[in-house]
Amino acid sequence: MPTKKTPPKPATKPLAADPISTYLHAYWRGEMPLWGAFWVWGMGVGTLVGLVFTLISVPVLGNYAMLRLTEQDPLMTLVSGYAVLVMYGFWLTFYAWHLVSVWRCAAQSSPLACWSARVFVVAVALTYWPIYALTMWVRFF
Repeated sequence: MPTKKTPPKPATKPLAADPISTYLHAYWRGEMPLWGAFWVWGMGVGTLVGLVFTLISVPVLGNYAMLRLTEQDPLMTLVSGYAVLVMYGFWLTFYAWHLVSVWRCAAQSSPLACWSARVFVVAVALTYWPIYALTMWVRFF
C-alpha cells in the first residue's frame, strides 16, 4: 500500500527584527561599547528622560497631593496616583536597564574602565535606588 507523502512546507522568511529593540538588546547583553552605555544612554538619554519625567511628574504630583489633602474627587486621585506610578515604573525600568548594560558592557573595556564602571553601578545601586524607593513610598502614603 503506497503512502502519500506530504509536500514540504515552503521556507518561511524570518521576520526582520526591529532595529531599535535589537540595538537595546545588544546593550543589555553587553555587546556594545562601554562609552555608549555610560555616556550616551546613561548621561545623555538618562538626563533627557529625567528632565521629561520631572516636567511631567511635578504637576501630576502636585495635583495628586492636592486631591489627597482635600479629599474631593477620589477618581481623579486614583488616576493621578496611577499616572505617577506608571512614570516611576518607566523611570526605574530605564535605570535598571542602564545599570545592567553598563555592568555587562564594562567587561569589554580596559581593566581600569571596567573597574570604574562597576564601582559606579554598585554605588548607584546602593545609594540611589533605596532613596528613590523610599521617597516614592513616602509620597504616596
